[in-house]
Amino acid sequence: MTTNFITFCGSCSPRLLGSWKGWPLRDPIPELPRFERGSCSSCGGSGTPLVSADIQWLNYHGQYNTGLPDYWLLVTDQVTVWGSPYFAEGTCPKCHQPAVISQHGDNRSGRFEYKINCAGCGLVRLPPDTSLERTRES
Repeated sequence: MTTNFITFCGSCSPRLLGSWKGWPLRDPIPELPRFERGSCSSCGGSGTPLVSADIQWLNYHGQYNTGLPDYWLLVTDQVTVWGSPYFAEGTCPKCHQPAVISQHGDNRSGRFEYKINCAGCGLVRLPPDTSLERTRES
């Protein structure tokens, strides 16, 4: 597993992130186009990349909310304490394809849960023997 920053296309990703609404660790996050060798793997653009550490979970509370979030969003304009949707890159244990590992929990308590987001298999439980040591700044 690689826990360095993942670089996505800054042009294509906001639309995909904005279309996701759900629950961390229950609803798969969108697969974002990679920004590699100076350009987007999808649109070919060479604009500003989006770094995985800038993508955060946001618990949305509506007007008549009673405490728990109504749902969660993926945002790039806020810093939250709920972990990182695009925490690391790994391999799906079911189909062995590249996948993104999401982290969700509370930075204040230091307790996190992790799930693999696989484009083919959906959400997959992280094998218990997986090391999740971070190599990037929190």
